[in-house]
Amino acid sequence: MNRFFALASFIVFLIRLSKTQGEKGECQDLLYPTETYCEHVDSWSDFVQLIDESVPGDELYLCPFDIEKSDPQKVNITWGISIICVLKEETDSCTLRGTGGFMNIATDDYTLFQSFHFRDSDDHAVHIESTVGESSLVVRTFCHCTFSEIRRELSSRGGAFMAQESAGVINLYYCQFLDNYTLTRGAAVYTRTNQMNVVGCEFIDNESVEWVGAR
Repeated sequence: MNRFFALASFIVFLIRLSKTQGEKGECQDLLYPTETYCEHVDSWSDFVQLIDESVPGDELYLCPFDIEKSDPQKVNITWGISIICVLKEETDSCTLRGTGGFMNIATDDYTLFQSFHFRDSDDHAVHIESTVGESSLVVRTFCHCTFSEIRRELSSRGGAFMAQESAGVINLYYCQFLDNYTLTRGAAVYTRTNQMNVVGCEFIDNESVEWVGAR
């Protein structure tokens, strides 16, 4: 049976997990020493190029940035990769903003994204496609990410975060969903996959028009 996960205003999931550092599906260190090396990203094209030049299993450590894109095309991630924003202060983040979505994930391998801020988009900030093969074993993890002010007015369902059927295991750890909007259902999160783990996330002032209207 298809499942969807539509989450709206003032919902906080606080679930305790015991985690082992370094295992797949787990968050890495949140703050790094000031001397930690990281890749500099100055534009959307820089970001896309870093991913395009990566190889399966890569770990990319990016310096904090705030970039805007005018190209509606998303970056397509078709192999396993970990992309971590290297925070050296609590106020740092890797912020992506602008028209269209940001990431389209279509891989049967493990992916990790940490300390990203997706904002001000008019489409799914993150879209995870269905997978093939042993899809139930594929893990996609988002740690300490923020999704804010995503306003999607298209007729298809979903808002800031979209996971299709058979998209594997989705982990949302300590993420924030703030002021997102969709004309249909699932302003913050819409998923039809088999398993989603939501841990320590905040859902504040998200509005799903079709969901409200159905009450």
